[in-house]
Amino acid sequence: MGRIAEYLGDLIRKQVKESGIVIWYDPEQKYTQAVDKIQIGAQVFKFKGSFFGLKYELDRFLEEPERPKILIYVPKERNEIDNALIEFEKAGCILEPGHSSPNQNTRLEVVARAVLKPIMPDAVEEICKQISSGSLSFEDVEDIA
Repeated sequence: MGRIAEYLGDLIRKQVKESGIVIWYDPEQKYTQAVDKIQIGAQVFKFKGSFFGLKYELDRFLEEPERPKILIYVPKERNEIDNALIEFEKAGCILEPGHSSPNQNTRLEVVARAVLKPIMPDAVEEICKQISSGSLSFEDVEDIA
């Protein structure tokens, strides 16, 4: 596991510990391949085309007396799903690109900047520009880190 995945794992583990339920929206699908590789210490559920199917898998967690430890990965924009997961959002927390909290912002440029600034401060802004333009993927940034 690379530095970017480690950073994301730390970020997600912290949110799972605090909130129990974490919904990770990834509309740009930057992390589709990485979500399986990131070690988070929680069950991972992925949206696979049906919110009814996903909610069927998840509803039991809302009824448990103990706080669950789950990550719900949704490769869609939060505002395009018509509040399909609103009860999980209210019971937990949200990770998404551009979130106002740095602890919940998963925009790849933000994550890369946090990881790369201490190890390659002179190159970080150029790398972030390349990420923004679509020239670098998650895997590319992992290789750089």
